[in-house]
Amino acid sequence: MIQEQAKELKGDGGDADLADVAKSYSTLRTKGTGKRKKPDPSKEKDRVLTAVKVAMLGDESLIEEHLAKEVVSISLEEQARLEEEARKNWDIFYKERTVNFFKDRHWLRRELPELMPPAVRADPSQHCQPHVPGTFKYTLDDALVHLEVGCGVGNTIFPCMRANPRLFCYATDFSPRAVEFVKGNAEYDTARCKAFVCDIANEDLRANVPEGSVDFITMLFVLSAIHPDKFREVCRNLYRTLKPGGVVFFRDYGRYDLAQLRFPQGHKLADNFYVRGDQTRSYYFSEAEMTAMFEAEGFVVDENRFVKKTVVNHKRGLTMQRIWIQVRTHIAPVLPWMPSGWLLRHSLSLSLLFCRSVV
Repeated sequence: MIQEQAKELKGDGGDADLADVAKSYSTLRTKGTGKRKKPDPSKEKDRVLTAVKVAMLGDESLIEEHLAKEVVSISLEEQARLEEEARKNWDIFYKERTVNFFKDRHWLRRELPELMPPAVRADPSQHCQPHVPGTFKYTLDDALVHLEVGCGVGNTIFPCMRANPRLFCYATDFSPRAVEFVKGNAEYDTARCKAFVCDIANEDLRANVPEGSVDFITMLFVLSAIHPDKFREVCRNLYRTLKPGGVVFFRDYGRYDLAQLRFPQGHKLADNFYVRGDQTRSYYFSEAEMTAMFEAEGFVVDENRFVKKTVVNHKRGLTMQRIWIQVRTHIAPVLPWMPSGWLLRHSLSLSLLFCRSVV
């Protein structure tokens, strides 16, 4: 695992999750009524403090023991309702928080050198001028095509568009309200950006994005909000839009993240899958399952690691960890002489076989 300075990621989607978990302690709507179920505050306070202390020790066996005490108490009927109303709940999320809840992800300039021009790669912290609609000089044939999955209100696409004038962005989100916020941004330009609503777990991205047309996909704190049974379908959906050699950059909640350990009783939907007080859901990923998921759908995994951020409570003398998982994966280029569907990673085995036969 690596450490990152807290200020570099302040205000990102991962930080905001703690606020939603905190809200979970005091409120959780019960089935079909809108009434609130209030846990015992003293017991929940003790449980949270225990979770923090267990996390500080860093012993995975103790953490697993802590998580094993949680039971799934939410009925299948209620879980089905959460799935059915997922879009409505995210729309409410953006209605309440509007455009100022998350901060722009300027840190992506450092993490995504593939998307940045040489000047920004050399100095990711430099100021980049806002895009002026009507000034985009490129066609889709010569632009660098970026697809942001789970675009929210545009905290990824607009900073990336400022940093690279050659970037064309597709931006999609589950929430119609979020997409309207993107289209209402002063920098939104239909000549270099197409924002649309899509349920990536159930709807084909190719209805809005041509097959095999995307150079780079970003998906940040998105997959965790989707039911685990649909993860593989999401990967297939992404795969179909990418050019050969196209890259997916993924960041989401990591296993044993502070937010996971702090969930109170009554919020567990399944192993590592929880519902927050605002009815949105969150899954916490391991490195092994990320590799297995992407490789099963034909991706080549280049990077798969946990990213840690230290959170210090000086008043209580507590040092805690936010844990996220970061994955970079790509589709290998197809060689001209290969039948369609054969990827470069298969060619390595063929090359080794050929070399042995020659020897």
